[in-house]
Amino acid sequence: MFDLLAKLRRIFDSAKRKMRNFWGMKIIVSFLAEGLSCVQTFRLKRVYGMKILFVCSANICRSALAEVILKQKLQQKGLTEIVIESAGVHNYEGEPRDYMMASYARKSGYELGGTAHYINQLMVDSADLIICMEHFHVVEIQKRLPYVRWSRIYTFNDICFGEQTDLIDSSGDTGYIYHYVFEKIQEGCGMLAWKLGKMVNNGEFFFQRK
Repeated sequence: MFDLLAKLRRIFDSAKRKMRNFWGMKIIVSFLAEGLSCVQTFRLKRVYGMKILFVCSANICRSALAEVILKQKLQQKGLTEIVIESAGVHNYEGEPRDYMMASYARKSGYELGGTAHYINQLMVDSADLIICMEHFHVVEIQKRLPYVRWSRIYTFNDICFGEQTDLIDSSGDTGYIYHYVFEKIQEGCGMLAWKLGKMVNNGEFFFQRK
């Protein structure tokens, strides 16, 4: 009888230890899940709080097109809280968009409407990422920001393709150049949308934020 009671006691104690381990593991798993959720929420807040500014010369062609295309691609990914703007370093405020580029955009399902915007200090100060079509646009933006914030300025070809080149201005050029620029911007914005998606899913930032 005593042997049986002792055996039952050992079984009971073993069961209690296993239960403690089970609940301990359950608490750990719950803690990890909550931690991962917080990290994901933090990533989403950082991405959804973002503002991206495209810059070109007049904001009638390249930067305006990039704004329209990236907005549409982000909407398709459900990243609708990211703010996208565009502006020009030369004052063409109120001028209509380039008719030829608007035509190319419309054929591919993009509506390049509205009028040009001349860049202002508020746009520059509030942007987390400033994407310029040419290096001389970068210089113009650098004049408006302290050195410690220059790390948020990129050229389009650099951030999209890793190329240290300018994206040429198609305004007033041949149909071939318009087509080339349109395709380059569409492809580049696709890359940007993919990278922004990875920021949400994996927390992989592809630019510096200061």
